[in-house]
Amino acid sequence: MIGILEQRLLGGYGHSVEGPYVYYDEEEQYYYLFTTYGGLSSTGGYQMRTFRSTSPVGPYEDGAGQAAVFPDSLDDGTVRNKVDSRDHEGFGNKIMGNFLFEEGNPSSGYVSPGHNSVYVDPDSGNRFVVFHTRFPESGEMHELRIHQLFMNQEGLAYGSAIPTCRRNYRKGRT
Repeated sequence: MIGILEQRLLGGYGHSVEGPYVYYDEEEQYYYLFTTYGGLSSTGGYQMRTFRSTSPVGPYEDGAGQAAVFPDSLDDGTVRNKVDSRDHEGFGNKIMGNFLFEEGNPSSGYVSPGHNSVYVDPDSGNRFVVFHTRFPESGEMHELRIHQLFMNQEGLAYGSAIPTCRRNYRKGRT
């Protein structure tokens, strides 16, 4: 039993960090802390990020070795929710953010993907990231999406840009 956690695992100084989710990957032998930065509105810049640790209680770091707990340099001395601040976007490995699937097609893509979790198929061992997203030129309407989640050679997680329902998923490393 872990007991009561009395330490900060993530964020700080009023910067927007929402929907944390911890997933243990048996193959990689890391705990992955998933979170979402930015504002939820269609113009808020929502994006999914991840950090990892060998312990469920941290410390969590991104691939560059930066801590999930933001440094004092992000403290501007104010006490408020800084949902519009982009100062913390250099922390965490970006899983997914705003993008278009097809160049020139402004309605084909994602806006503000976030609040993610992970599902592992018990038969194949394939990992999937489950999240909600808005869409370009669609206002505040949102839907659920599932994309395959991969690990690179360094054991860092990243999401496929192609929705799982649009292709056959595969096992393996990239």
